[in-house]
Amino acid sequence: MNRIVDAHLKRGIKMLNIIIPVYNAEKTIERTLSSLVAQTNKKFIVTIVNDCSTDSSLEIAETFKKKLPIRIISLEKNGGVGNARQVGLDTNECDLVCFLDSDDMFMPYTVALYLREMLNDFPEVLYTDFISEQKGKEVVLAGKEHITWFHGKCYRKDFIEKFNIKMPPVRYNEDSGFSTIVNEIATKKVYVPEITYYWSENPSSLTRSSQDFNDKSMPQFINSIHYAFTSLADYKEVQSIPVFYGQIYNFYWYHQRALYDEKDYTERLEEEIKSFFKEFWIEDKIRPENLVFAFSQPNPLKGETVITTQSAAEWLSEMSGIKYTPQDFRVEKKND
Repeated sequence: MNRIVDAHLKRGIKMLNIIIPVYNAEKTIERTLSSLVAQTNKKFIVTIVNDCSTDSSLEIAETFKKKLPIRIISLEKNGGVGNARQVGLDTNECDLVCFLDSDDMFMPYTVALYLREMLNDFPEVLYTDFISEQKGKEVVLAGKEHITWFHGKCYRKDFIEKFNIKMPPVRYNEDSGFSTIVNEIATKKVYVPEITYYWSENPSSLTRSSQDFNDKSMPQFINSIHYAFTSLADYKEVQSIPVFYGQIYNFYWYHQRALYDEKDYTERLEEEIKSFFKEFWIEDKIRPENLVFAFSQPNPLKGETVITTQSAAEWLSEMSGIKYTPQDFRVEKKND
């Protein structure tokens, strides 16, 4: 199977690389890989990055080599999912690339849709819809509104390489920083309102459990976004970056109970954000000393969370007591 893939690559056939970071996923990896066996379009390879799994994940993946064009990369040291994704990108030889988590699934037509849309208009990034499995019910989320996650997205290799876009050096929430960079730099983005991805939310994951959220997830998220801002400052054409504020609110909304129950953590989070503003501010108006935090107040924005310049402006206005409009969201890097 791999010989066929290598021959396709040498002949210049456009193919998709599906990168799957794996760590102790023996309970779900078979279902994930089975969804790839069911693909109607076979012009893809699967890159499994084994992040030092201690269970039977690797053995299960090996059994699929007769059914799928799988390449397995085993890391010597556990570096977290962000590092595993980056290793997948660094070894990618295909023109197109996407990510699939080891407990999620593709729809049978996902590869066909990705190839069709990416080779038709040649966008730098493709956004599609995805299903979120939440407490026994399925919710459809629009890719154009939920830009943070990797779910339902496909990227051009030459775009990633041209701007040297990397995963932030964090163990968790690397998708926030990476997606922020992609969304701001990409000038040609295509949204197709079709479901391509099934996301099975794991309530015990590091970014979903309140126990780990306080000490690990949120501080890493701040660092991930900080990395994105620092990277974007190198590009003069980047002018509008509202995503940080919208995502902060999104995390706040999703984890209200964790924030309510942990006053000490809330204070630490305020300090994290204030330190962020020591390096960046908006239109030279926001300073750390002027920020007023209101995490104890429920729902500063009414309705569904959508990361837009308007929602970010409204939310920041309410938090800071200073009136902001979407036009105010221009980034300036602090000069020492």
